[in-house]
Amino acid sequence: MSCFLVAELCGSPISADMNVNQFSQLRVLLFAIAISPVVAPQTHADDAQLARSAYKQSFIENDFSYLDDPAYQEQFLGERLKRLRPCSDVTVDLGGRYRSRYHNENNLRGGRRLTGASDEFVLSQLFLFGDVHIGENLRVFGQAIDATSDGEDLPPRASEVNRFDMQMLAVDALLLSDGDDQEWWLRLGRQELYYGSQRLLASRPWRNTPLTHDGVRSWWKSDSARIDAFWVRTIDPAQHRPDDHNFDTPDQSRQFYGVFGTSKNAR
Repeated sequence: MSCFLVAELCGSPISADMNVNQFSQLRVLLFAIAISPVVAPQTHADDAQLARSAYKQSFIENDFSYLDDPAYQEQFLGERLKRLRPCSDVTVDLGGRYRSRYHNENNLRGGRRLTGASDEFVLSQLFLFGDVHIGENLRVFGQAIDATSDGEDLPPRASEVNRFDMQMLAVDALLLSDGDDQEWWLRLGRQELYYGSQRLLASRPWRNTPLTHDGVRSWWKSDSARIDAFWVRTIDPAQHRPDDHNFDTPDQSRQFYGVFGTSKNAR
């Protein structure tokens, strides 16, 4: 950065009658600016935002590719378990989440309306996930769940308990790509589904046991649009009661399928 630019920034050009003290102060300022980079480095706040944005509502949508950027310098909790490379074509992300919340429900336990029954209890939820990318065209994702309800006097709801089960277990395959911005993907297995405002179809992540499905889903996407098609069977949470120790199975009596599309250029 030139001295001329610094003088403009300071608003006090060097003059012949400048005293020694003023000139010394200006030299220090010139030196400090000269050794500073012209472009400001990435800040802690920038790195923190990158780390937060990597986690999505459904962990199968997580994206930790920001860790591949050499300019990224932070070290947040859990990042050492991301972007592991056991061999050149395989990338592994490992992680999880634990949360616990206290409930004190008065006059509404056991139904959707006022019931006269009250209870207090603690809901806990543990997720553990592994995400394996094999090259650019194949991926395997698995997520385990252990959801519990402790301290209650009345039986827990189906939405509150799911002991040691698979929340998601799916394989993604890239079917077609034009090498630019268009891709066609296929996902087969257990997966969470949510679209748009999530009034019709949502995984309901606020529940202690989010909804999930077994089936197939395919999507085509570009920079300006995306179209999803799916055919699944619902994992009925009623099977979690009264004593949940089975591996969740889909409801064979019901099928759910549809198509959902979005466009970024719609007016």
